[in-house]
Amino acid sequence: MNRVSLVCTVHEELGRANVVALRAILERIQSDVIFLEVPSEAFDDFYGNCSRYNLESMAVAQYREGRQVKLVPVDLPAPSPDFVSNLEELRRRIRRVSHEYRRLMQWYEDCLRDDGFAYLNSERCSELWSDVYKEIVSTINWMNGDPRLVEIYESWKKTNDLREKAMMENIQRYSRENTFDKGGFWLARRIGRRSSTYLKSSPEFDGTLLVTGISKAMHNKRSLRSRYSGESCE
Repeated sequence: MNRVSLVCTVHEELGRANVVALRAILERIQSDVIFLEVPSEAFDDFYGNCSRYNLESMAVAQYREGRQVKLVPVDLPAPSPDFVSNLEELRRRIRRVSHEYRRLMQWYEDCLRDDGFAYLNSERCSELWSDVYKEIVSTINWMNGDPRLVEIYESWKKTNDLREKAMMENIQRYSRENTFDKGGFWLARRIGRRSSTYLKSSPEFDGTLLVTGISKAMHNKRSLRSRYSGESCE
């Protein structure tokens, strides 16, 4: 049976979420296929001529040295520049007026810096992002349901849903048509809100969020912060 490990990641290094740590996860999984959150048209830029790079592409490049590894792009085409600028406007306006949003995002960055991929692949991180989305909606409502912000938020949510669905379907299609031992799928935390549930519902995947040994090892060193209240990590 083909097996895929889903690992939530970020595109830029921050603290313990870095190239070395992601490569260590790859080494532990020993993936012979890696599914990439990148559109087909951008694949060569990140993994061919390497004119662009991010945390994932650098970790994959190091892992592939001396190995035969199949790289499979599974994302939809990149959103338009207008979509990106609109999303930045949404975040900027929410941040300006919502203390709670600023607090949640600061907590996320602190935990990401301190605990890296163990935090990104934890239920606590999922809970935090759920609270972030709720706070965005709450703030928009507080702003009298600003039509422009509502439109931007709905477009963002729809785009994420379409991307996530397409990526999962592309992985399933590849799995039906090819045989492999172990696959890895890197997905940005902000996108992968329901990916683990989707994978668990499919008999073609083991639904693993993170390699157990790595997660337990990091948890033994420090407990992840919980519910962003107080300074203790217990």
